[in-house]
Amino acid sequence: MIIASIILFLLTASAVSLFLRYKGVRLAYIWMVFFITTSVVWLLLIIIQPEKISPFVVRNWIKIGSTPVDLILEINDLNWPISVSYFTILVSYLLTSIVRLRSIKSLFAWVEMTVLVLSGWIILLAGDYWSILITWTLIDFVEILFYIRYKILNPDRFYLHFLSKFIGSMLLVFGISRSYQVNPRVLFGNNIEGVGAIILLAAILHSGVLVNFHKKSLKSNYSQISLIFLKIISFTASFYVLTYIVDHRLGFLSEIIIKILFAAVAIWGAYRWALGSNESDGIQNLLLAFGAMVGYLYLAGEGEAIIYWLIILLLPIGWLFFYTDRDSRIGIFWLFSIIMMSGLPFSLTFQGIEKFLINNNSIDLFFMILPMIFVLSGFIKHVSKKRGKFNYLEPLYQIFYLIGLFLPSISMSAVILKNIRSVEGALSGWWIGLIVLSLSITAYIYITKSRKPNIEVKNIGERRIGGFTIPFHWVQMILDKIHFIFESFLTFTSKLLEGAGGIIWAVVLLTLFLTILKFKGGN
Repeated sequence: MIIASIILFLLTASAVSLFLRYKGVRLAYIWMVFFITTSVVWLLLIIIQPEKISPFVVRNWIKIGSTPVDLILEINDLNWPISVSYFTILVSYLLTSIVRLRSIKSLFAWVEMTVLVLSGWIILLAGDYWSILITWTLIDFVEILFYIRYKILNPDRFYLHFLSKFIGSMLLVFGISRSYQVNPRVLFGNNIEGVGAIILLAAILHSGVLVNFHKKSLKSNYSQISLIFLKIISFTASFYVLTYIVDHRLGFLSEIIIKILFAAVAIWGAYRWALGSNESDGIQNLLLAFGAMVGYLYLAGEGEAIIYWLIILLLPIGWLFFYTDRDSRIGIFWLFSIIMMSGLPFSLTFQGIEKFLINNNSIDLFFMILPMIFVLSGFIKHVSKKRGKFNYLEPLYQIFYLIGLFLPSISMSAVILKNIRSVEGALSGWWIGLIVLSLSITAYIYITKSRKPNIEVKNIGERRIGGFTIPFHWVQMILDKIHFIFESFLTFTSKLLEGAGGIIWAVVLLTLFLTILKFKGGN
């Protein structure tokens, strides 16, 4: 009942706000409506324990053939931290947006962010196979509306982007059909050979990290922030499905090779983001790095740890895009975010790598920590730049803005307190945080003191960090080749589906997947 109430509550608030604006009500009063409703939802999720929230079930929602399909949405201990993170983003967005009120543009931006957060949140709550597939389709629809509204992609990139997401959804259908045949009740409850790799590839394709966006200048900060969070929420919602998989079932040699590839991509993407002139420059590289780190955790069998990496992307790094008006006097807020990413005891990064420390898995620990050093150095570089007009804001606006910046700290603390395994165990790993923090500061100093910090990676033969020489040219060559092959395949498929002949091919593909569902789906 609570889940349905939250969805209805937020949609009603959006509709009422649009109606009030149509009637000429002042924007400040409409902002209060949004702030009160979203704050109530955030407090409910913080206070009420997940086990006390009953699932939302719609029986016989649709039919696939002769089989009735239910829609099941539930909050549990696994999706609760990201649920809190999503609504923290929404409330913080409303509070910090008070410094850039733009009449009707502000109202549309609030409604868009509310719909985006709701669509991403519903994916997290999916409690059965078909609910996951239905909710993936929902966020695809929301994403199409965003791209049509902002026209951020040129036609070629638009087709490639959504073709990638479509192939990811079809792979999810295939993985679901195989799992549903063995166990129709429990989500991926049986270790079925090949399903783990299929779902991993589906998440990568559906997240959109492999197709870079066409760069285009946006007219306002609202547009830029909305599209950045569209990428982040779509990314986290897509990769969350990996937490359902217990056994990925890859061969030993295949796993080693893919792990090395993921580690290289993570380091490369994080380093490129750190070199950017600001946090928005190269956001696709950052998402690529996090996608590789999440894939690495998945192959290492740490499904629960994926949650913490997704939260790091949502809250400490997502917070960076709310921090638009910066001043040295409010550095305490970003200091807490740095601690949460540092690997110090009770930080989000430490929670994500704790099992590696417990199991003395130094190799996986090293490959997870190395890209985080570049992520943290880039965060320090971007957050320390002073800009904006904080000093010129009215005192009341400053208070709301500071509350919006402080809110993610409360949510991150709540997530850590709820999921601490052992205080003694956390304190015993203090050294890993000091190493990450010291190396991140060293990398930050090196990047900022470099004469040409914004040099393109494709022109770099090698880079020295301290006493280490890192060759990037071979990494760039491999990644460029993989990207070329992937983009060529998508372009070929896109051209294949164009025109009258494309209709025939579309029918053939649709028939193929319906056949898979029929003979692999267990009916």
